Amino acid sequence: MALKAAIKNISSKELPAGKVESVLVMRRWSLSETHTLNRYTKQLDLGAMKVAQEVEMLVGEYHIGGHMHGTSDTHVDQIAGWKITFDQNGKKTEFLSSSSFDSLNKKAVDAQN
Repeated sequence: MALKAAIKNISSKELPAGKVESVLVMRRWSLSETHTLNRYTKQLDLGAMKVAQEVEMLVGEYHIGGHMHGTSDTHVDQIAGWKITFDQNGKKTEFLSSSSFDSLNKKAVDAQN
């Protein structure tokens, strides 16, 4: 599974270079009947963007695993939530998958990227 961000400069001036930070929380199922929450983070450089320029960035790739009970996919790994932050000259803009992301992120443990 991959998480991509499409970024477009909709302002009337060129935007300076910056950073893109992503945090993804994955609900992981091992061979047990309980899940764990794993956190994956990534930071990428975003170059300066001209007016109306659009860029697509791959902010993460994740293996999906788990186990099935017959045809039920209840115990298959799933994305629980994500946050993408754009930082340009110290001005941060955040996008969240849902309002519950922060509580999920607090419960998650860092995973090996």
